[in-house]
Amino acid sequence: MPISISGRRILAALALAQSLAGCSAAAPSRGEEPPNGAGAPGETFQDFLDALQVRRADVELAGTVAQPALGGEGARVIMNGEPLQVFEYASREEARGASAEISPDGALVGETAMGWTDPPHWFQHGRLLVLYLGGEKQALMLLQDILGHQIAGANSLP
Repeated sequence: MPISISGRRILAALALAQSLAGCSAAAPSRGEEPPNGAGAPGETFQDFLDALQVRRADVELAGTVAQPALGGEGARVIMNGEPLQVFEYASREEARGASAEISPDGALVGETAMGWTDPPHWFQHGRLLVLYLGGEKQALMLLQDILGHQIAGANSLP
């Protein structure tokens, strides 16, 4: 059944209210998707790799990484010499659920202290959860361009 004009207005108002609730001007709320701009990744790990390659990043697949606190295994990726851990979930809701377990400073996942040796930077977009351990400004800019603002971890870009 089609939605009437007044129904559309109500839905639009609800969508606007939801998007404004709890958002700060500095960054999107935890798990919020960045705007769909040109080259924005879709839902999959392959989409993320494609987005990196479109931006001419040097990408190397470096095996898998086990993170039981995140619910399993992810892919190790080297992007322009910088280490990433990429986790793909069956749904956006599962990815958001996993991201909700990460402390604001990125040091804890659930009850587990991760003991990172480099500053953690966590990003969540669609079904993906991406961890970058490091502080290279160009790497952070590239990840932010593709995935939006980080959801947890060390201070991000100004």
